[in-house]
Amino acid sequence: MIFGLGIAFFQQATGINAIFYYLPTIFSQSGGELSTSFAQSVLVGLVNVGMTFCGHLVIDRLGRKPLLGIGLTGMTVSLLTICWAFHPAHASLGGSMRSAMKTWC
Repeated sequence: MIFGLGIAFFQQATGINAIFYYLPTIFSQSGGELSTSFAQSVLVGLVNVGMTFCGHLVIDRLGRKPLLGIGLTGMTVSLLTICWAFHPAHASLGGSMRSAMKTWC
């Protein structure tokens, strides 16, 4: 039970859902146009679905623990690369959000 809850927790704690939600913004901030950023987001989603199917095919041969370790390593490297690439970037907030953030910070 603890192992299953840990997997569910760490899956949400990685922040990948936020990455998927903000993909068009991330791609547009990295130099692309907004119209192409939506197409790139769809491509990332298709790769995600495709790799899920590949994982289902490989899971019987490798086992769950090695596949979980490989996936965790890949996610860690990818998310750290995103953090490194966007560390100097400054997000712009709307007027109402800016005043709300000033009260919190």
